[in-house]
Amino acid sequence: MSRTHLTRRERLLLAAAAVRGAVSGTVRAVVARLLEHLTP
Repeated sequence: MSRTHLTRRERLLLAAAAVRGAVSGTVRAVVARLLEHLTP
């Protein structure tokens, strides 16, 4: 049983996971850059 389209709930879950991953990646990059600037 294969479905070609996602339900609205599945699409929302995928979007939330993608946004969370992008935000965590951005935060990690910003923190790394700040640490580079702070440490001599």
